Amino acid sequence: MKSKIIVLLCLIAVSAAGYSQKIKQISGNLSPLKGQKTINLQYSYEGLYVGDLKEDDYIKQKVTKYNADEPGKGDKWKEAWANDRKTRYQPKFEELFNKFIQEVGMVAKGRCC
Repeated sequence: MKSKIIVLLCLIAVSAAGYSQKIKQISGNLSPLKGQKTINLQYSYEGLYVGDLKEDDYIKQKVTKYNADEPGKGDKWKEAWANDRKTRYQPKFEELFNKFIQEVGMVAKGRCC
């Protein structure tokens, strides 16, 4: 019975390895990056849409709704919306991006706006 479980676990491990994510270049030329060890990321939120709304319209809509529910709640949400970029979204993006580019010996470091 133990040998069957071990064989099954081995088969699952081999199958999982076959389906793991691989980086696939769809377009562009990466040759200018040859020999580089660091990539500088620059974040821009210009022209950002949330769903079908421009970011400014989305923020106005949320602030109005939240302030109607509880005065001041929308204003706090608006501040958190802006702060989350630097404290949550950008660090997580860099973490995941670096996870995949480490295979080629590179690291990405970001700066905002």
